[in-house]
Amino acid sequence: MHKTNMGNIQLLDRRAGTLKIVAQQGFNSSFLEHFKEVSITDNSACGRALHTREIVLIEDVTSDPLYTSYKRIALSAGYRSVQSTPLISSNGDIIGVLSTHFRTPRKFSEEELKSLSEYGQHSADIIMNLTKE
Repeated sequence: MHKTNMGNIQLLDRRAGTLKIVAQQGFNSSFLEHFKEVSITDNSACGRALHTREIVLIEDVTSDPLYTSYKRIALSAGYRSVQSTPLISSNGDIIGVLSTHFRTPRKFSEEELKSLSEYGQHSADIIMNLTKE
């Protein structure tokens, strides 16, 4: 959808209150180790999306003041921009976060944001149905 080769899905471990990567594409082991568990208080894009329950866009990781502590790992992993979409089911449960990463700074149009939100809800509903079985 966003023409990127890098992304991940993190599901919420309700007992621990953390996100855990369950699927990924394009990341090195350093990135995966660094983000293997993310809390709701974390200032990463996914942590912010979990906390606010809203899409978080970081157009350029080198200029976002809240992303300073993650800048080195981001550049090492090969991305300059990231978006994190909370996966919120149609009944309002947050089950995780979907993030896509870009090699260059990136902005999103209103249409893209609307699609992300719809895709996030649809994905959450599918995941919830799969995990019920």
